[in-house]
Amino acid sequence: MKGLKRLLGDFERVISVILLAFLSIILFIEVLFRYIFYTSVGWIGEISGFVFIWFIYLSISHITKKGAHIRVEIVNMFLPRRWLNYLDFCTNLLWLAFNLLMTYYGIQLILSVIRYPFRTPILDISMAYPYAIIPLAFGTMTVRLLVNMRRDFIRSNTKQKFEER
Repeated sequence: MKGLKRLLGDFERVISVILLAFLSIILFIEVLFRYIFYTSVGWIGEISGFVFIWFIYLSISHITKKGAHIRVEIVNMFLPRRWLNYLDFCTNLLWLAFNLLMTYYGIQLILSVIRYPFRTPILDISMAYPYAIIPLAFGTMTVRLLVNMRRDFIRSNTKQKFEER
């Protein structure tokens, strides 16, 4: 049970590792075919693009969970320390709003692709599958960001109460 909970809690990292390994293998096969057999495998180019995009989006969600995303921190040098928590909270709210919009419009995109079929040229699969990463990744980023915001709020309140004593 503990292993399943850990796997679900870290599913972005696990899937990202699998996607990167798969991407490396199929690109290695493509290089072999191109430079040794002087031919190309068409489906590898198409699927590697989709796998790469899924890898990137899921990795971003994992980075969000870890709180290791890139931030512009030059403002920290100019603002008083007590303002930084408020600024951080406001920027996280903006990011949260962006994630919610991307999740909503990602779902709308998938529904439109299902309603008006759009298929990949080589593999002939519905583009709903590659596009599914948009609401999935931004939805998980939203959840991870909310968890981080809650954790930061609890930490700042605990720290503030400790400093008042």
